[in-house]
Amino acid sequence: MENFKAQVVEVMKSFKDVLIQRGRQSSLPRQLLVFGSHWTSKLESFWEAYMVEPVLVITSQYEAAVFGGAKHFVTMIRAGERLARLVDLVGSVMEMNKKMIVFTDNEEEATTVYRTLSANSCYVLLATVGADFTLVLREWHLPHKGTSCPVLVCTDAVVFDLGITDADVVMHYGMASSKTRFGNRLSCAQDNYRNSASLKDKTNCPKSYIFVTENCGPMVMSLVDLLERTKCHIPKELRAMVQGMLEGKERDNPRPLCYYLKAFGTCKLRSHCLKRHVIRPELDKRRQLTMSSLLPSQGEVKVLVSYVENASCYYVRILQHRVLDGTIQQMDTVYNRLNDALQAWFSISENRFENGPVLYGDLCCYPEEERYCRVQIQDEGNVEHYATQRHKSVKIFYVDEGRTDKVTASSLLKLPDNFKGIPFQAVEAYLCRISPVDSDTDWVPKADAFMCSQVRDIELWGKIVLSLGGTLWLDPFVERVYHETIKVTTTNTQIRTLLIRRGYAIENPQHLELLYEACKDKMELPDYSRSVLDVEPEVESLPVALEDVSGEESSDTTTPVFISACGTPECFYLRLAERNQDREELMSRMNKDSSQQKVVLDEKKIKAGTLCLANFYIDDNWYRAKIVSVGNDDKVDVLFVDYGDTETMSVQDIREIPEKYLRLPFQAMECGLPDVAPVGSSWQEDDGDALWEMVCHHNGDFRELQAKVKGRRIAQCIGAHRHLVDLVYKSCDEEVNVLQEMVYHKHCQVDSTSIQPLFPLSVCGAESSGADKLPQRPVDLCRSIYNTQNPLVLRTMTLQLGNMLKSIVEDVSVEDEVKKEVISNLWKLIRYSQHATVVTTLLPLLTQSIRQCQSLLSSVLESRFVTHLCWQICRSKSSDVKLSCLRSLLILCHEEMVNVSLAKLENIEALLTTVKQSESIKVKTLTTELLARMCTALHSARTMANVKAEKGIDVVLKQVSLHKDDSEFAEAFCHFCCVLGDHQKEEYYTDFSKDGLLKLVVQLIRDTNNHQVIRWTTQLMHRLSERSRRNKTLMLEAEYVPVLKGLPQRFPELTLELSSQWNHLLTSLDVKAPREHLSGDMSMVVHEQLPMNTQRNLGISISPHVSWYQNSFRVVLSVKLTRVTKKSVMYNENSVHFRAVCDGKLYEFEFSLCDKIIPAKSHEEVRLKEVLISLKKEQKGRWKRLLRDKEKPSFLSIDFERIRDSSDSDGEDSDDNLFIVKHSTRGKPLPRKSSTRSATAKSVEENPGLNTSASSDSDDSLGNQNYDGDEFDFFDI
Repeated sequence: MENFKAQVVEVMKSFKDVLIQRGRQSSLPRQLLVFGSHWTSKLESFWEAYMVEPVLVITSQYEAAVFGGAKHFVTMIRAGERLARLVDLVGSVMEMNKKMIVFTDNEEEATTVYRTLSANSCYVLLATVGADFTLVLREWHLPHKGTSCPVLVCTDAVVFDLGITDADVVMHYGMASSKTRFGNRLSCAQDNYRNSASLKDKTNCPKSYIFVTENCGPMVMSLVDLLERTKCHIPKELRAMVQGMLEGKERDNPRPLCYYLKAFGTCKLRSHCLKRHVIRPELDKRRQLTMSSLLPSQGEVKVLVSYVENASCYYVRILQHRVLDGTIQQMDTVYNRLNDALQAWFSISENRFENGPVLYGDLCCYPEEERYCRVQIQDEGNVEHYATQRHKSVKIFYVDEGRTDKVTASSLLKLPDNFKGIPFQAVEAYLCRISPVDSDTDWVPKADAFMCSQVRDIELWGKIVLSLGGTLWLDPFVERVYHETIKVTTTNTQIRTLLIRRGYAIENPQHLELLYEACKDKMELPDYSRSVLDVEPEVESLPVALEDVSGEESSDTTTPVFISACGTPECFYLRLAERNQDREELMSRMNKDSSQQKVVLDEKKIKAGTLCLANFYIDDNWYRAKIVSVGNDDKVDVLFVDYGDTETMSVQDIREIPEKYLRLPFQAMECGLPDVAPVGSSWQEDDGDALWEMVCHHNGDFRELQAKVKGRRIAQCIGAHRHLVDLVYKSCDEEVNVLQEMVYHKHCQVDSTSIQPLFPLSVCGAESSGADKLPQRPVDLCRSIYNTQNPLVLRTMTLQLGNMLKSIVEDVSVEDEVKKEVISNLWKLIRYSQHATVVTTLLPLLTQSIRQCQSLLSSVLESRFVTHLCWQICRSKSSDVKLSCLRSLLILCHEEMVNVSLAKLENIEALLTTVKQSESIKVKTLTTELLARMCTALHSARTMANVKAEKGIDVVLKQVSLHKDDSEFAEAFCHFCCVLGDHQKEEYYTDFSKDGLLKLVVQLIRDTNNHQVIRWTTQLMHRLSERSRRNKTLMLEAEYVPVLKGLPQRFPELTLELSSQWNHLLTSLDVKAPREHLSGDMSMVVHEQLPMNTQRNLGISISPHVSWYQNSFRVVLSVKLTRVTKKSVMYNENSVHFRAVCDGKLYEFEFSLCDKIIPAKSHEEVRLKEVLISLKKEQKGRWKRLLRDKEKPSFLSIDFERIRDSSDSDGEDSDDNLFIVKHSTRGKPLPRKSSTRSATAKSVEENPGLNTSASSDSDDSLGNQNYDGDEFDFFDI
């Protein structure tokens, strides 16, 4: 839990997502079980975050004491001085009136302690094996006053017989011999452990006093671990004692060096590991047999991997050794001669003798598939009973290959002495500076299998960084390829990098440093003019996925990247997305290591090409950099090698870079778009800015790109090559080609034919009918407007194109396909034109045209119409262009397809960025109004989630607070808030609980004369007051009530329309008025019939929220509307049509029903907060769903509060009541008549807040009907 916090959080997040996806099953019982071998404080945080009323079960008394919060106090003392110290401690504890137990190692010590304490006037009890504990326990449990509490002296043998659990203090006069006994002692105070139901209760934790003497054994090491876990003080003397014991243990340990120490530089399980963790030259320098004469200690070696033990440990055969002067020595001849000699000797049957008794470490021969191999026995056998054990299995080690196996003892052959003297040919080799992911101590099987497939039987080169005890550490460890045609050797594969990229390993930069520290002053280390830590970094200017370019066709592989710096489309820098975490960790380490930043760069090194640390003045952080040039006045130009930016700075701001920070490859990759050239004579600053804006989000965050290599050129700054890449990114689920967009926006040009012309020379191609030729003239005009730079000519042709568009769209004889082609060309011109006149003139005409024809709208939306308009609104420098785009979207936002596109996260981000950054109040106003209309039209959870993710309320609130005097902006703001306030999900109301928002709204109401602002704010306040008591409190604090009371005088013309809502608000905010429940009769509201032509007066209708339920005779619709005064319901045998006016708005829906109804027996009833519509079924039975179509509208749902399930068995279905309802009682049904009333009254008395309206509303025709379905059979609507 402590080492894998991030992983645990990710698992719990996935668990939550699964529960959300299950939906209806989320109400089922769920259990979360957490298991562990040790108690840790992180479990407490886990409980608080993810568990409700957790149950804790601890089976170990030792771990229970850790959880219980026992406090430990250690006294370092000589054995002969313990009694005197004990007497002092007992005296001080007795003064606090605490129950105390003193534990000793044996009965003799217990007797001595008993007599000593008694002699010092202490009230002492003694419990030993075989004694009667009746008197002892009676005295122990008697209440004692003052300092008369007894002191119990006992041994570990009587702990369970005593059964004491209420001690306050436990003294360990003698150290417990194990954790189990130590835990048993502390269990005597378990009544004083903190309560598991209240994990924070640590006020009365027991105390434990421990005497540590020179005679204490290995338990002292466990004691230090206990003190660290419980965060108790550890004396320096105790640490020194434990350190000495560990060193003594290691010094006397003849076992082999620990694998974890060799593989990773440290052993996490050192206190429990049986292997050795200290370098002992007399053992480690002694190589097996004559290995010392063969194994090199420095230089480079070419090896053949014969066996893969795991991902970082291999057995290799040395083929060549390149010494420091460059001389190469062949070393594979010994193995070849040995192999030939073995086969020749044992091919003669007279030379094959059974080896005989099995002895550990003995060398023998094993015949394997007609070849003979030298092996070493790894098991200990019984010489005297070999005759009975010769057919048993024995473990062997192939000394020339490195693998192990199990064979029968009788199959081993005796090896002649001349073969035994030849050194082992398999050498253990380690890959350096890596470790398993997730802080694991061992490699996962997938990592082992992957490395086996990559390096088994492969010749590799490695540089020796350490040679110890028959083992080599190689870094780097690479596969090299010699190209015969060009006489050049290149590195094909970095084994270490390959393992990291596949996600099986992470960087372990301290591996070699820890090994060198362990070997310091004990053995000679490799001597290089530049050590391994000073070697040039493994600069990787490209990942493997981007390097795969063969012949004329590039690989289809793409790699996720981010842009980090941009000069021109011909030269920019990318970073690998998968390396972001590595880079951030390196930056964090560099900036925390302040001591390294103080090492001033030597003046001799201040020259072009020197690597250094550079301080960036904006964020005052240190970054890896390379000096590009040196100027006057102590100024240098540096290139940040992980980003690609250049900066001029003083030499005082650069430092020498430590070698350990050069191990991570430089992250910036020099790249460029393929085959690009500037539009004019040279690149302009706007060209690079356009590329940067295109590949970044509207809020400035980097956008993930997909890069595909098309070719290479010589690099100018970083790496060996500049990579020509195609860049693609996703925008609102559509792929965008960066090169194509840059060409169409005239920021670059290409020589190749990979980019099609924006306006081709021929559209229809054939010269047939006149209608076929219609688009040709518009496309010619579009091409001319796109290419012209003359403002007068541009305006003339734009007006001409607009007139032509009108005539084509209005001409009914022109086919739709022809119109689509014209509209498509016109939209491309608007999208890519650099002139504001074109956009402001043609976009309104385009909007009007596509509004008239739904098919034209669909074709335009396919070309990212909405997304590009949002991009223009956010990025355009012309306010006229912004306003034109906004007006176009406001006209089209009643179309569902447009709203769906608008509601995507990227577009909402663009609009809110416009509200935040635009200098035009008009632009802010229209943008806010567009957001409000979009939310009104969709009103979906996903839309609200996107608005909240971009902090929509906060952004608009801040802007309105700066421009409170603008009436139109205030109106748009109130409309936006009102729409969000209407949403029914709890999580979208959190933004409205901020007192700053309500205070601003009240201030707007107080200062405005805008009628629409009053309408929106009244509706908003009404919603918020119904939502929570906190909102009402904030309204009162904002002094909303006096403002509300003054509205009828300020706006008499709105009194008729809004008086009911104002009165309701005043009633809900009147804290002095007594609260009275409405009776069943009062819930009815007088209503009038609504004329069917009301839509003309009230505008577009709104779909209300509708829920439904049924029995065998009727279907009831519950329309969630409050205080309906006018309504109209029309019944047909297959449908129902509803209209109503509520708060000045028209609500309407029409349902085509699943089955037939009887209109004459169908009725409706208006209540305080809903309208109930009862539909009489033509045939008795249950409907499978409500609607004829399987697809249901978003505002329709099942009424789970009233639906009956199979557990409700208190009666048969009946058609006596018009409106059916489900009982709130799930148990046995109550008796009829008076017993029901008395039971309800009793329930109200016990639960004052209980809502009894459903069960007592007999006057509303609400009966009790059964539902014969399954409880979890939630049928389709």
